[in-house]
Amino acid sequence: MRVSSFGLYGVQKNHVVTLLVSDNVTEVCSLLASITRVMKGDTMKRMMMIAAVMIAMPLAGTACGFGEQTADGYENATIMHAHDHWQQGDQSSIPFMLLDVRTPEEYAEGHIKGAKLIPLQTLDKHLNAVPHDKQVYVYCKSGGRSSRASKLLASNGFTNIENIKGGIDAWKAAGYPVEK
Repeated sequence: MRVSSFGLYGVQKNHVVTLLVSDNVTEVCSLLASITRVMKGDTMKRMMMIAAVMIAMPLAGTACGFGEQTADGYENATIMHAHDHWQQGDQSSIPFMLLDVRTPEEYAEGHIKGAKLIPLQTLDKHLNAVPHDKQVYVYCKSGGRSSRASKLLASNGFTNIENIKGGIDAWKAAGYPVEK
């Protein structure tokens, strides 16, 4: 868990805002319980209300919650967002995978390092190869096939699906690396 304390414009002098960042709800609740034991009255009520909202927010959405939510049950992620997550690799607090839904020939011409290839044409037969417990970033050449793949995954109960807008073409245009 990362804990950061800082001053915030508009907050009374001598008050500190503390930001708790963790993917472990139990850990956050435990720390909040410790903090509220020393608080009294309205301050404690406000703190608990804010804590409840902050804990519930991530549970209410799908995927990372930063992308454009579609009516089909997945998010459209920007290239920058996907790249930022990709750069974190195994150090990411949110486990993820990259899913390339292009053809094997396209994949061989260049793909994002670490991406798993499951062509759109065979995805419905290989749903068991896609984890339910990870963030799944789906991409293709420009975004059309990955949109269809994201819709297919969402309709089969996957909740952490992000379609990378612009596909590998946008990834390359941004100067991000690919491997062959």
